[in-house]
Amino acid sequence: MKRSELEKDVFELFDKIKQSDYDIPENSAVMSVIFKKLLAVIVIQMVIVGLDCIYNDVEWRGVVWISIVSLVVNIVFAFIFIVTLYQPICMGLSVSEEIKRSSLIVQLLTKRVRSYWFGLITINTVVGLVLVLCGDGFVVGLGASWLVTYIISMIMLQTSLSRYMTPAVVSSLSKVKELLSASPK
Repeated sequence: MKRSELEKDVFELFDKIKQSDYDIPENSAVMSVIFKKLLAVIVIQMVIVGLDCIYNDVEWRGVVWISIVSLVVNIVFAFIFIVTLYQPICMGLSVSEEIKRSSLIVQLLTKRVRSYWFGLITINTVVGLVLVLCGDGFVVGLGASWLVTYIISMIMLQTSLSRYMTPAVVSSLSKVKELLSASPK
């Protein structure tokens, strides 16, 4: 991808959004997208805890302890997940499908986010299975694994996208963000 193509694409993206009468997504629509992702995390967590209980023959008190600790760590993870994803998802829902299909930068972002999400799911599923094999109660660490791998994957995502962020691209994306975000200006 050439710098000039990318910069032209972002300029066009800004113009298309500026000229469109985009829908402002409701809070419920944004949270629905976030909760669908969180549901996948919770299902994986519950399956791994269930496997731990069966494989390591955990007694009921252990199941309660593991579940409570996992719930607390998942609440922290969910809070960070919601805070970091609310605005990007809101912006993504504001942009029409036609604009998403025609924009190189949006396609690039979408592809990268999907691959990092798949990696996050895969890594934490493997970590969970390893924790089950480590013995009774180790599965409690899976919640921390979600948190740490999410933070690392967000840093890696930003790093992998940084090479595309020329000054003109950053400027145009800032204008897009201003246009789509609630701003006191």
